[in-house]
Amino acid sequence: MQRARATPALTPEKGALVLIVFGALGLLAVPGGRRERGPRGAVEGVVMAPRSAERANVAVLLFDQEGTTPAELTHTDAHGRFAFRQTFDRFNIVAVPPRDSGFAASWRVGLEPGVHDFVSLSLVPAAPLEVAVTDAGGIPIAGAEVAVYTLGDEGPLAADVAVTNAAGRATLLAPEPAGLGARRVGFASAYAPAPAQGPAAITLLGHP
Repeated sequence: MQRARATPALTPEKGALVLIVFGALGLLAVPGGRRERGPRGAVEGVVMAPRSAERANVAVLLFDQEGTTPAELTHTDAHGRFAFRQTFDRFNIVAVPPRDSGFAASWRVGLEPGVHDFVSLSLVPAAPLEVAVTDAGGIPIAGAEVAVYTLGDEGPLAADVAVTNAAGRATLLAPEPAGLGARRVGFASAYAPAPAQGPAAITLLGHP
């Protein structure tokens, strides 16, 4: 998978949003047109994808921007439309398509009532990327949470998350271009650009 474009820099503020990616997508990581009236609510929107079947029954989560867990979960209707019953002073929305869809989760962040009462999210094509997580000695780390993401000006636009197996490996759906993040208890979180071609490797350093 080619990634010629540079990934935007990961600032501390964007890093905090990437950590929200871990929590939000972790809840769903286990496989398992506005002319017509759509669902009604405090915030309404639509998920866009090339084919109508790809827009239907997509999980959509609402976050208070100050929160790290979803405040509300809904699913799109047959036309990709959705609505939430509540809103906040500032909020984030993430659409999480099925893991076998070929799309990464899509984000909109820093939204405001009255400005973003109707929100459009476009599902981002993604390809499988294998990631190996090791410690400083090259020993595989099992149970590490790994995120792959594309950043916009305000934070993540698309992301996926997985947990490493006993061999320290995980496979994610990587948008393009992408950055990588990994964390595990007992280690400092680490971030790095995704390579132009997989597999990818990331090293976690133990806390002093």
